[in-house]
Amino acid sequence: MGWRDIASRLRDGVRSAARNAGYDVIRYVEQPQRPFDVLGLVMSQRVAAKGPLRFVQIGANDGMMDDPMRNLILQHGLTGLLVEPLPDLFARRRANYGSQAGLSFEQCAIGDAEGEATIYRVRADADVPDWLHGVASFNPRHIDRFNLGKRATDIVEPVTVRITTLPTLVKTHGMENFDLLQIDTEGMDCRIVSWAIEANLRPAIIHYEHCHASPEERAECKTLLAGAGYRFIDAGTNTLAMRDDA
Repeated sequence: MGWRDIASRLRDGVRSAARNAGYDVIRYVEQPQRPFDVLGLVMSQRVAAKGPLRFVQIGANDGMMDDPMRNLILQHGLTGLLVEPLPDLFARRRANYGSQAGLSFEQCAIGDAEGEATIYRVRADADVPDWLHGVASFNPRHIDRFNLGKRATDIVEPVTVRITTLPTLVKTHGMENFDLLQIDTEGMDCRIVSWAIEANLRPAIIHYEHCHASPEERAECKTLLAGAGYRFIDAGTNTLAMRDDA
């Protein structure tokens, strides 16, 4: 028996033991810096087949920085709702879209109940790279991941934001039947996916950032999606899920 056979049997034995204990063993794969634009491809095909689509974007930032929706909105004339809790980014987003037709805007964050909460963000006037100004999280330790060191105490500030639920949000804007749910919320993505499924909101496509979720959260989210009739693929730091009947 060669070493490859031994390694294979050892791997299978470890995986079998883990599954019997209710776990799984997943190979870690480094995320590509420039992943293939799966969302752009899928949306182009669906627009060609179905015509203009409707979307809800949670964590829309300023409508420019690292935004997977901007080109799709402008290219295909999509209609939809863009949600952003931070007041300066919200104002910039509205300005950046100008008179683009078919768009609605809401300044809030998404939660499991109505109310208010504290979000921690890099100050708008902080002397940091532009992309850091879009970093905000309900977890005060999340920004530590970006290795700001002692500077974090000087450039991170708490901001009180309004919280609403996803069902309330889409009902208010008449968006109950939408085609795409886009999420980028620095760690709340999997929770928002679960709230959408639990509320029986089943858009044809769900695209969310998974890189800030724990392996357990990622697995639970995909299990929930599979149970709701979705298939999915990871592309870089995001996951795209599509309903089987779509």
